[in-house]
Amino acid sequence: MPIKKTSLAFAAALALVGSGCTRPATDPVAATQMNLPPVGRVDTYRPVGALRGVALFMVPRDRITGAYRKTAVSLASEGFAIAVLPTEAIVSALPARVSCTNPNSVLARVVQSFEHALELNRYVRPALVGYRSGAALAYASFVQAPRGVYGSAISIDFNPETTGAKAWCAGKGQLTAVRTGDTASPRWRLMPASRLSGWTALDPEDSAVYAATARFVSAIPGARSASYTGGDRGIDDATPALVGLMAPMRAPMALDHVDRSRALGDLPLSSVFDPHAPRTDTMAVMYSGDGGWVGFDHQIAAYIASRGVPVVGVSTRDYFWTRKAAATASRDLERIIRHYGGQWGRKRVLLIGYSFGADTLPFMVNRLPQSLKAAISRISLLGLSKGADFEFHLSSWFNVERGDAVPTAPEVGRLGGLQVQCIRGADENGSACPDLAAPVTQAILPGGHHFDSNAGLVARTVLAGIKR
Repeated sequence: MPIKKTSLAFAAALALVGSGCTRPATDPVAATQMNLPPVGRVDTYRPVGALRGVALFMVPRDRITGAYRKTAVSLASEGFAIAVLPTEAIVSALPARVSCTNPNSVLARVVQSFEHALELNRYVRPALVGYRSGAALAYASFVQAPRGVYGSAISIDFNPETTGAKAWCAGKGQLTAVRTGDTASPRWRLMPASRLSGWTALDPEDSAVYAATARFVSAIPGARSASYTGGDRGIDDATPALVGLMAPMRAPMALDHVDRSRALGDLPLSSVFDPHAPRTDTMAVMYSGDGGWVGFDHQIAAYIASRGVPVVGVSTRDYFWTRKAAATASRDLERIIRHYGGQWGRKRVLLIGYSFGADTLPFMVNRLPQSLKAAISRISLLGLSKGADFEFHLSSWFNVERGDAVPTAPEVGRLGGLQVQCIRGADENGSACPDLAAPVTQAILPGGHHFDSNAGLVARTVLAGIKR
């Protein structure tokens, strides 16, 4: 495939377009140290004005120099909050009792700590930027992570050769690495991913490193290579091109802005309404899984809406980004039902929760006023687990277990008098559905926690037999 190359001139043009100006940005920057578990205290930089993005900058400790700090300030002046992570600190924080290496187990906690410290009201997908040894970490982490964790990744002076006693984990993107060293000095060569949209390798132009990286990138559909000028390969030389690559990633609005100019503007909602569907008296509120309001959740909602039941979708990833009391979540559910019930002219409501949403939904319903409970047609719990947590943890995407969840089965048992349906996959492990007593009904569908991605079958099961 042709190599996608971005020159320095084009990168500079991107910077000007992305910033909406004709000269370099000079916004003031605040520099401070933060304690970001599990890596400890690190340097951070953020714009004094509007925050337009978040980035983790991974670099060898001996490279954190004055030139490197100038690079961080340049990015922060473009609107990015930057956390500078020494690669040695990331490696030291990796869990000892695992058989393979996945830096995301560390980075997930760092991101959540950083964005909470920034007081962001929702999860913002950060960019990963790595230099030298951090370049390989950025690439590997981006491949291993589930879709939606990071916005993009840039590897500066990329070298696929890495060291480490343990093999690399495959992760969600099926990362592969070939062992090249002996037992005494194990080395690993990262291999091209089968597909990787959003990753850019940035290397000095007209160099052997650039040529080798370009060949690596050309084997990955969706990846691209870029270059910078300079003979010493220092981070200072790469900064203009790096700023140019990141400028288009800026969010169009301040990330900590909450739109309170419209009803329910403080809630992460999406509505699915089919104007051609038959008219019914029922609407639905669906709480998503912890991946947010994405493909599978939306597909279920679209099918339900096509049957005359419009759906309000709630992204649990964004809603529970900061901890919510069950009573607070219940009041927000009440607001949603009353607002959309009036807007759509619906007297009855179907409540649906998937995964994280299923775990938290019973706690909300039990705290609704009786007048609203009387309007509930059914509560459908999809992929219900044994414990609920009222704060989203990014580490859950990497199967990092937590011990502070509240049991769900007793709370479901308190939904007396309401029609409750628990749907699980035949191959699903850890489902709470078998723990629930009658009159809760159960449905077992093919597949595991994601029901073989059969959104239509899930939607038909949810709708089966309810009065609409």
